[in-house]
Amino acid sequence: MNFSLKVYDNYHYMDESETYLTGNYETAEEAVNAAKKIVEEFLLQLLEQGTEPDQLYQIFLNFGEDPMVISTNPNLEAPFFSSTTYAQTYINLLIEKDKFTRMYLE
Repeated sequence: MNFSLKVYDNYHYMDESETYLTGNYETAEEAVNAAKKIVEEFLLQLLEQGTEPDQLYQIFLNFGEDPMVISTNPNLEAPFFSSTTYAQTYINLLIEKDKFTRMYLE
């Protein structure tokens, strides 16, 4: 396997003892998709608990998990993945989906 994820905890920012390694991925694309899934699951869990969409990003910044793709193969460079950028993009998608759903339910 060539890639893994190192996951940081935004609540314990810069505290290496609060990180963990997870997954083994053959391709960078698989690793990035796994990182996206971590972000998505956190945000969807908040929505299921009744969090308003406009509060999701700030909660993510304060308490979410921040996965980073790392290379376990010295011959391959790890792709850049920004969980904060992806979280904002995903939240915008959820908000648009919600607006679309409401428009057709009314």
